[in-house]
Amino acid sequence: MKKALAILIALAMLFTCVGCGEDPVDSSATTTTIEAVDVTTTVDANNADQTTAPSSSKQPTKGSSSTKSTGISSTSSTTSKPTRASEFHKAKYRRYGKYITVRGGMKNTAHRIVNDLQLRISFMGGSVTEGMGSSRVKGGFRTRLINFLREECPSALFTETNSTLGGNGSQYGVYVAEQMVASTTPDLVFIEYAVNNGYDGVRDADKLWNHYETMIHTIRKANPYADIVLVYVSDRSETSQNIIPILEQIADKYQLTSINLHQAMKDSMNSDYKWEYYYGDDSVHPNDNGYDVMAEVLFGAVQYGLTTTPYTYAKLPLPAAKGALQSEAKAVAATSCTIPAGWAKSGKFSYGVNLFSGCIQTTETGKTLTVKFKGTHFGVLVEFAEVAGVLEYSVDGGTYQQLNCNLNYSNPKARMLLENAANTEHTITMRLASGSRMQIAAYLMNGTLVSVG
Repeated sequence: MKKALAILIALAMLFTCVGCGEDPVDSSATTTTIEAVDVTTTVDANNADQTTAPSSSKQPTKGSSSTKSTGISSTSSTTSKPTRASEFHKAKYRRYGKYITVRGGMKNTAHRIVNDLQLRISFMGGSVTEGMGSSRVKGGFRTRLINFLREECPSALFTETNSTLGGNGSQYGVYVAEQMVASTTPDLVFIEYAVNNGYDGVRDADKLWNHYETMIHTIRKANPYADIVLVYVSDRSETSQNIIPILEQIADKYQLTSINLHQAMKDSMNSDYKWEYYYGDDSVHPNDNGYDVMAEVLFGAVQYGLTTTPYTYAKLPLPAAKGALQSEAKAVAATSCTIPAGWAKSGKFSYGVNLFSGCIQTTETGKTLTVKFKGTHFGVLVEFAEVAGVLEYSVDGGTYQQLNCNLNYSNPKARMLLENAANTEHTITMRLASGSRMQIAAYLMNGTLVSVG
């Protein structure tokens, strides 16, 4: 007992971080003393506004990358003001723990914060993760969560990569997982696609397993130490209700923490606070009240990791996938390829999101765009809008099929034109059949591009 007490005292002298909670853990909680910090900026994969964060001079350890590879830049301004000693708190975990299934936990996340004084976080998801409906702070629960973390540990560097795209589910995430997420070797990844999978009709268990296992393997191969958290949101119509149980099976297999934000929101609604108190008129996107709750639940999960000692750092499970992964999944910018006659480059894509250096577009019907690739899956990131028309496409010379891209609001969407094909060369021919215009930002493929013309 004396020896254990001595170890705890030594740890208390070694560690200190500032807590934000109102319910501290017991007196044996691990704390850490931290040196002064400088300032850095965070990057948004979708060109969103940048935010600032404190930076430590400590070098990254396993699973980390240089600032060059993440796009993170630092300034040389430093402060000599020391941090104050405190303890980690887990008040929000105690309050919201029933919505958090810990499984393998987030010890690697805790290790990076406490021992390395830095954490790279990546967010994958749709418009809720993007922060639509939040009027007070850009970023919805993302910005709030980052702010909570900086309050809890002001001497650690927290950087964020925002890889969200509203209106899209996991079939978009599969094709940007390498370029926008794994390439930054994140320490902690939040994946939120359940509700948009429902809207896109991606409900089939085999397809969901393929999408999520592909993303998990892509991320974990880039950083075997990366903690991955599945986040579940929904709408008033419970669009996610049949999808979440499948994702829970995936979380079980890979021992991922999962967080049911939808259930937390439902339970927050009592006789005084109805759905309208937390959500906007569309009953899908939270308002500031809703995002406050969501951020607190997410922070509770991180708090659990911070209060679980020792802070081990170990490679995480990567069992074999159920089926064939899309191991060559990628998004190829249409503007980087040959642009055929009748099509032209446009600087902005859909609702103002500048993805993939803009897009290519046509306003002339019948002008063909032909893509040849060798692989198993092919799709496009295409504009859905009031001005968008009907895209006709033919696979390997077959009968033309139609994709109606007309929508009463503007939204880029990932749509697959070929799936689970033989791993050989395929030819996809596309054209505008009717309507005012067609915009394509990227070719989504599991395979290798051969030519565009």
